[in-house]
Amino acid sequence: MGPIGLRRSVIIGVVARQAAQNVVEYGVLIASIALVVLLGVSAFGQRLQPWFASLAGLITTAGT
Repeated sequence: MGPIGLRRSVIIGVVARQAAQNVVEYGVLIASIALVVLLGVSAFGQRLQPWFASLAGLITTAGT
């Protein structure tokens, strides 16, 4: 393998590692967001249910 082929292999390896790292970072980000949403719904779900019910009533009766 000549110097150009070696450089190309190194560049492709670096790009592939960066792409894999980006996928892992996005996966961690999505998992973190899902966890925060789950904890928020668990903590405030019972208190928010009446508010959503009244909001739904306002939306369905606004057109009549």
